[in-house]
Amino acid sequence: MESHKLITRETIPRHLALQFFQTLITCDSAALKIAIDCTKQATIRVSLSDCAEDLDSYAEKAGTKISQPESILEALFSLEGLRSSIKWTGANLIEYLGEEAKKTQLIKAESDVSQVAELLKSFFENSAKLDRTLKAQRIYDGLLPNYETCSSLVEFRPVFDDTRESIVNGIIAATLTIQMRAEESTGEVKKISVQLDALDVDQLLAELTRLKGKIRLLKDLAEKNTVLLNPSRSIDIKDE
Repeated sequence: MESHKLITRETIPRHLALQFFQTLITCDSAALKIAIDCTKQATIRVSLSDCAEDLDSYAEKAGTKISQPESILEALFSLEGLRSSIKWTGANLIEYLGEEAKKTQLIKAESDVSQVAELLKSFFENSAKLDRTLKAQRIYDGLLPNYETCSSLVEFRPVFDDTRESIVNGIIAATLTIQMRAEESTGEVKKISVQLDALDVDQLLAELTRLKGKIRLLKDLAEKNTVLLNPSRSIDIKDE
């Protein structure tokens, strides 16, 4: 599953918030406007890479190209998560970040950030749409531990005689290890290992095949009446 949380209703360290703010005030204002316009018009799926691809396409239609679209979008979505968590208005957050950025000399004291501030205000006004994506994010990966990766191991294990000097028998043992990411944004990783044999593997393959079929069926049904916010790769079921 996607490991990057697009929007989280969590506080972030002050220095990180200022870095995101610096990204936005130092990028090309025309690029920032296009990025914000894109978030208003395009579907905001719970995938930064999907949103970046949508922004690339949106900018291309506008006859331009945006450098590092993911950086701009990550900064926008992260600051929206911060704004939501502390229950500030967009204007209050922008004013605070602007003052702090000047105090820490991230920007010059005489710098005029009014144009960027107005653009950011218009972005934060889109909070209802962003909140729906936040809800979708929680449903997607915030209820249960998330699958991260897996590995397997097959071993020959000897069985010794009573003197433990001779190998008289052996056994083939297989292990499957699944690594899971905690549902909270703590970065904690959990592992579970189970022993299994070829029959178990066949049962797993059969169940996973059924699961893919269920995802495909539900995707086809849902797309007739609604817009799915899943990361595109998470529901991309390829024919075998």
